[in-house]
Amino acid sequence: MSGTKLLRLMCVVLLLASSTICLANNGEKESAGSDSTNDDASSNQSDSESVQIEELTVVAHPLSTAGVRAISDIDVMSLDHNNLDRVRAENLADVVAEVPGIRSASYGSGAAHPVIHGMEGPRVLILYDRLRPMDVSSLGNDHPPLVDPFVAEQIEILKGPNTLLFGSGSSGGVINAETGRIPKGIPDEDYEYRFELRTRDNGERLHGAAHVDLGFEDFVVHLDGYSRTASDYEIPGCALSEALIEQMEHEEEHGHEEEHEEGHEEEQEEEHEVDNPCGTLPNSDVENQGGSLGLSFVRDWGHTGFSIANASSSFGIPVEHGHHEDAHEEEGHEEEHEEEHEDEADHHEDEEMHRVHIELDYSRFDWEIGLNDPFEYVDNLSWRIGLSDYSHDELDNNVSETTLERTDALDSRLVVTTPKINDWTHAFGWQFNRSSFIFGTGGRKSNPIDTDRLGFFWVGHTQHQQVDYQLGLRLENVVTSHESYGEKDFSLFSASAGFAYPLRSDLMLDVTSDFSSRAPLAEELFVEGVHLAIGSHVEANPDLASEEILGFTVSLNFDSGPLHTSVTGYIRWAENFIFDTPTGEIEDGLPVY
Repeated sequence: MSGTKLLRLMCVVLLLASSTICLANNGEKESAGSDSTNDDASSNQSDSESVQIEELTVVAHPLSTAGVRAISDIDVMSLDHNNLDRVRAENLADVVAEVPGIRSASYGSGAAHPVIHGMEGPRVLILYDRLRPMDVSSLGNDHPPLVDPFVAEQIEILKGPNTLLFGSGSSGGVINAETGRIPKGIPDEDYEYRFELRTRDNGERLHGAAHVDLGFEDFVVHLDGYSRTASDYEIPGCALSEALIEQMEHEEEHGHEEEHEEGHEEEQEEEHEVDNPCGTLPNSDVENQGGSLGLSFVRDWGHTGFSIANASSSFGIPVEHGHHEDAHEEEGHEEEHEEEHEDEADHHEDEEMHRVHIELDYSRFDWEIGLNDPFEYVDNLSWRIGLSDYSHDELDNNVSETTLERTDALDSRLVVTTPKINDWTHAFGWQFNRSSFIFGTGGRKSNPIDTDRLGFFWVGHTQHQQVDYQLGLRLENVVTSHESYGEKDFSLFSASAGFAYPLRSDLMLDVTSDFSSRAPLAEELFVEGVHLAIGSHVEANPDLASEEILGFTVSLNFDSGPLHTSVTGYIRWAENFIFDTPTGEIEDGLPVY
């Protein structure tokens, strides 16, 4: 039996077993009819609810308002703005790194990515008001997620069956930033506001942000804006470690042995001595600004509204790019090399002026409608659409070397929740998104790469004998097309199951299993050329197959008074795992991946 069939079989067996347990427990509950047992169960449930999710609404989870006790037990975590003020950091990844099991993979203060249980990139889905930001954060760690924590009212981290509400392949988890840019309610006192101003002496950091909601009878106007600037920050020591310097010098020496005669080796080695700045980290500066305007019409039946937002950023990438610079100099500029050999001081001065940074711009329009009790057997219906354009340039001394654009991007999702039907509460819907991606390098741009995604999802929850059960399914079709490579069609299936069992009133056991399949990104299939900011030359692989991951997670959560302790263990098996691998070749003076 192939690995793929084995993964699917294990997933189906788990789902059938979970369903069987649910039905068996339901039968026990109906036959028992013990008042004392029910009273104890109600008491334990009440105690658990008061400790775990009192007055907590997880916006990204449509069942959080339906009395689903297992929201926190299945690792849905929320940080409201009070906590955000306490852990306020430079970027989204640094904020969520306060949560156990999550860390930040940083390329400086301008670019950082969250890593959840070892998973990152496209396996951690980052959302902006429950929609994909449609940026390029999944292509390289130097591209920041376009969700600024300074405008977030709440940041939510979802795992387990809940991730299937938003996309296949999010085996690491889902991070949703709720900005409130389309208000859903009237402010209590006709207006709500908050603002902050922060500064740090290191790097002369200065940040300001403001958020205002104004109520006019049935209308609510939302305004927010932020600005952040910082220069290169100070470091205690030098930027490059001794091990990295030795590695770089070895690579330089190896290259010169192949290209030059032995008599010139000593001269070349001395000229290409690695520059190691100390005291400050070059290219660690950052400048961000953005804002939005939103308008909502709110009544008892629900709300509808729109928002317009824009963000721009310019930040340095503090990594070594000497290979790329040397390659350009060696290709077609041999005479200039001879002149530089005669004036070593001028050469070092040019190295100090070398600057690599990214400039990006992002604009977005959102529209949403939410209906309360619109039909029989429907508690809530929500439909949201996001339209966006994204572009960024990676510049080497203010000369554009790499360009990435995602234009005409659309993400739309419809979610329907139901009241209890045969003891099950359901959330289901569909999601469609499409975009056109363009990659440019060396002054040339690729043909547009078009991607269409259509997904159908369902998540169900029930509770029997104090045990919460949750199941999830998602079917998705992804079509990626390129003029030169043709069309790639992927049919994806993902499923997840979990339960939360109270061992005691203050001790909860959570067990989840999930099977996820992920289609290769357009960037992984067709993008080819120099990726300056991460110092590599990328080669396309149009023969990639769908990535499949099967995972099991077990958690023990102790919650008593002010003390909360959680211990989690997990294991994953992967097939067709997609990653950048070095070929050992050098092109454009950069290693080929």
